[in-house]
Amino acid sequence: MAGLAATCAWGAFGTLSPFVPGLWAQEEQTANPHQLMFVPPPVEGVVSLGVYDARGKLVRVLAQAASVDSFKAGLNGLVAEWDGSDGEGKPVPGGKYYARGVVVGEEVDISGEAFYFNDFAGNTDSPRPSRVTDAVLYTKEQAAVLVTADRPEVLLVDAKEAEPQPVPVDLPGQLRLKAAGPNLLLLGQDHVEVLDPKTRAVVWQEQGKGLRDGDSDGGRTLLLWDQEPVLLNGQDRQRLDPPARDLAYVAVLRSTIILATEAGKLWRVDGQRAVPLETDDPKPLLDVAAGREDTAWLLVREGGQALVRQLDVRSREVRDLELPPDLRGATRISAARDSDVLLLLIKTGDEERVVGLRYQQARAQQSIWEKWFDRARRNFSGFGLKNGQVVPVNDPGESPPVVIKAADNPLENARQQVFQLSVHADSSGTWLVNSDDLPLCQVSKSKGVKQVKWLSDGKNGMRVFASDGRVVEEYHVTGLENLYRFDAGSFD
Repeated sequence: MAGLAATCAWGAFGTLSPFVPGLWAQEEQTANPHQLMFVPPPVEGVVSLGVYDARGKLVRVLAQAASVDSFKAGLNGLVAEWDGSDGEGKPVPGGKYYARGVVVGEEVDISGEAFYFNDFAGNTDSPRPSRVTDAVLYTKEQAAVLVTADRPEVLLVDAKEAEPQPVPVDLPGQLRLKAAGPNLLLLGQDHVEVLDPKTRAVVWQEQGKGLRDGDSDGGRTLLLWDQEPVLLNGQDRQRLDPPARDLAYVAVLRSTIILATEAGKLWRVDGQRAVPLETDDPKPLLDVAAGREDTAWLLVREGGQALVRQLDVRSREVRDLELPPDLRGATRISAARDSDVLLLLIKTGDEERVVGLRYQQARAQQSIWEKWFDRARRNFSGFGLKNGQVVPVNDPGESPPVVIKAADNPLENARQQVFQLSVHADSSGTWLVNSDDLPLCQVSKSKGVKQVKWLSDGKNGMRVFASDGRVVEEYHVTGLENLYRFDAGSFD
């Protein structure tokens, strides 16, 4: 996940000699009132250090989750500097101020656990997808998904791997996506390009006017412009006479090409002309995809729902295949060219879902499908926790602090108070924070976090949930018994 997913510890303090911290602070302050010297507990970890007023209120964070190397080294300890201002850069009133800190031991571990409401989010610093606009079957058991984050991009998503591979897209406007052999065909309103997803290079591009649809088998490409269809085959360019003015779909098969209207009229290309392709019981079309050999998959509309129709162009045999009930809202279909494998895009008001199906058989007049891919992105205004589970409910309330028993400082005899931990978000990510507002350890580096929640997980653990409005991330924090308080002296 796009967080630390690792230990919080980046340094060691074992080389420091265990002298009395108060003496070092006094010696250093005599030379410079804006400095003090301190010794943290002799354990490996990171240091958070703050300045507090006489009432115990945090007025300035001097260090948060800092490595030992980030501090200036004195003769017998580490040096902290303070310019006498608060967190906003304003001078503080005169008086005595105290420096106190916490060492987060290296045993404190943070790991990314899960994403919620967005299966297309990945472990990158780039913006998460806010919308799925198209999806095609790219290679065997791999989908190419066109998404909108802050800009369009194609995600290559493997059915067996959790991490999508992003490919940037530099085309304006609303886009459609088709597979084109080893490449991808990107169709804009007035622009088309072939993109190599491995090298991220544009192989070929062309501009025109009113591009309705297009398809390619990697060798032949047919572009359905407003004026006329154009067939590209290597260096050859052939214009076709349109059989109708309202053509909407095209599919490049092994030995022919299908043209279709939204009303369900079909033609096959024979040379430079289009020959009507008559079928029994034509239905309105939602989409068309090329299948194996000279078969085509038609996504047709019947009674307000989607139905899959397989058409063999040679024999004109038609086979209607019923979709599972939850997939009958499909609007896009793509298919493998060597098997009966499909990929569907289903859009509702709150969700986009990409589902891969493999046709098995028909039994008792019912189509049998095997699902090999299923990912979705869901809109949510906020989230809550119900019985430890993430639910899409706008719950603005804060989670209660998690109480952790502190480890004893080896340099001090007094028993330590418990920690009351919560999670705060800022421009750098999310942070584990003590009840006095001192940030202790960074949970994630995800930007733009709008909502955080947390809960206790066992004796010394926490589960943290953070959302940027596009995905909810879950992190697991363990080893929190390895938190060590220390006093670092005072500033007069």
